[in-house]
Amino acid sequence: MGQGPERLQIVYLILDHLTDLSVQAETEVRDQILRMAKILNEDPGAIHAGDLTKLRWQVDKLVSLIENQLYCIAGLNASDNEALQEPHRKAYIQDLASEVEIAQRGIYRLEARVNDLHAYYQMAGSDRVEKRLRILTIVSAITLPLGLIAGLLGMNVGGLPGSKFPYGFVIVIILMVAIAVVELWYFKRKGWFD
Repeated sequence: MGQGPERLQIVYLILDHLTDLSVQAETEVRDQILRMAKILNEDPGAIHAGDLTKLRWQVDKLVSLIENQLYCIAGLNASDNEALQEPHRKAYIQDLASEVEIAQRGIYRLEARVNDLHAYYQMAGSDRVEKRLRILTIVSAITLPLGLIAGLLGMNVGGLPGSKFPYGFVIVIILMVAIAVVELWYFKRKGWFD
């Protein structure tokens, strides 16, 4: 009978130590999430998808670990073993169970934070792509009429307007520059460069 309480004490110590390690790991992951959120807020380009994937993997491991610990402690709490039914031991197991439940709620909040970071990362990436596409659209809109004019005047046919006029080439160049400037002014006025 003397070995039973000693074995239970060892089980308690192991479970308590594992719970403490889980809480410590959860705190470290929380700090990593806060650092990454700060970096993402200041410079979204500094974070890579692999960083978020690694963080999500750490959170998933912790979720699994804490759920397993809670399952083991709940099993001990529900056990019919006489040694585990003693009031002080029962209270200790219940205390461990409540500590792991608190850790479980905390890790679920961290999981939600990582999902929020991932959504923010995707939104920032979409904004960068949208800005690049906007610039490409502006460049295309400016070069399209200029290309059309150059194509029409570059045809090797007779009777083109201004071909007999000595300043025709200069007038066409000035016209093309004026069209480009007007288009740039229009896009700037409409806020396409913002």
